Amino acid sequence: MATKRILLTEDDFDIAEMLTTFFKVEGYEVMHAPTGKRAIKMAQLWSPTVILLDIMLPDMTGFEVLEQIKQIDTMKDVPVVFLSQKNDRDTRV
Repeated sequence: MATKRILLTEDDFDIAEMLTTFFKVEGYEVMHAPTGKRAIKMAQLWSPTVILLDIMLPDMTGFEVLEQIKQIDTMKDVPVVFLSQKNDRDTRV
């Protein structure tokens, strides 16, 4: 079975630690990127099988990160799940 790799892009270290612990127990390899720029670089080098991406990052939005990651040939088909503390309808949609 192929290695399951999650790239977790989250600037809140408590949330990142909790999610990392959870997914490691479930058998995933987890890499944590606290900024959008770091996530883009790690996506290129590490080839995750799924990306968990915070919408609000200190250096750019999750939407901007997604746009740049999807320009990487090997990342075009990688699923991305957005994380957010925002609760407004527009963000959720």
